[in-house]
Amino acid sequence: MADEDCVTASACIDGSCNPGTGRCGYASPAGCCASGAECEDGDACTRNDCDPASGACSRDSISHCCLSDADCEDGDDCSYDSCTGDHRCAHQPAICETPGPCGSDTSCTYSGLWVRAGAGNRRGVEVSIGGRGVVLHLVLETEAIGGVFHGVSLILEGRADGGSYGKPRFRLYEDRDRDGSVDPGSAPLAVAEGLSGGRLDLQGTALTMAPASETSLVVEVEVAKGSVGETAGTVVEGRSLPPAWLVLLWTCPAAAVLALRVRRRRAALALVVVGWLVAGGCMARTAGVHPDELRLVFASNDGVQVSTAANERLVVTGAPQEGQPFRAWW
Repeated sequence: MADEDCVTASACIDGSCNPGTGRCGYASPAGCCASGAECEDGDACTRNDCDPASGACSRDSISHCCLSDADCEDGDDCSYDSCTGDHRCAHQPAICETPGPCGSDTSCTYSGLWVRAGAGNRRGVEVSIGGRGVVLHLVLETEAIGGVFHGVSLILEGRADGGSYGKPRFRLYEDRDRDGSVDPGSAPLAVAEGLSGGRLDLQGTALTMAPASETSLVVEVEVAKGSVGETAGTVVEGRSLPPAWLVLLWTCPAAAVLALRVRRRRAALALVVVGWLVAGGCMARTAGVHPDELRLVFASNDGVQVSTAANERLVVTGAPQEGQPFRAWW
């Protein structure tokens, strides 16, 4: 038996053979970790973890986290800035009026609600006729104050004439596993229909957000089926023509007859080209909304609708103003 017989899968455990007993002995090298608890650094604003394969600790900073009141200084002499027990910043007006949402109401407390695009946010998603697809992934992060989320306001831009297809239907879901997709079996928080140039309000089931927490949301669109046709060059469905394979089955032998027996090679070539063009039109039986035609845009900084207690306020931060490039093409 040799030392190589005592090797383990973990880089944090060294194995060696004791030739006297014929048994393996194990020890952990200095600086190695076997669990996240061994990586704890006492800093409430870092997220600590251990990679058991390499035995190395990783430390990631927690966004919008504070350790002291000084970390919450907002540069406003008319507000009291404090770091709460959840390590999030809260603010209260002093006697003079603040530029914050509370004004001169000294009994009011305000904090931030951060809105950002999630990692699953998509651009250029094509949704087939009768199909569905996620077009927007949002992450809402509360600081010192929680609230009740009611919905989002979006603006539809671009060209999208509903025509015989009807209006695209939008659904808002809570994304519990935070992967940017609709969770299987989940019910929508809100459903709405809309076309380009209009404001779309997705409001429905209220969702409670705790302080110092993240809420992941996705917006899904469904393009309804309709009659055969075309609308504004955006939504196209297959035409009522013979199947593509039937067109090719007829044109190819006909071209061969022309080429071999009639010896009209140009006519044969023209027939094949026409056949392929017709077949191509027949094969366009599924289509979607062109990614350059229709866009979702946040309406404004108040596009996220959240309510809190009477003496609290949330400042929505991160959601851009109307027309800014926070967009999802579909």
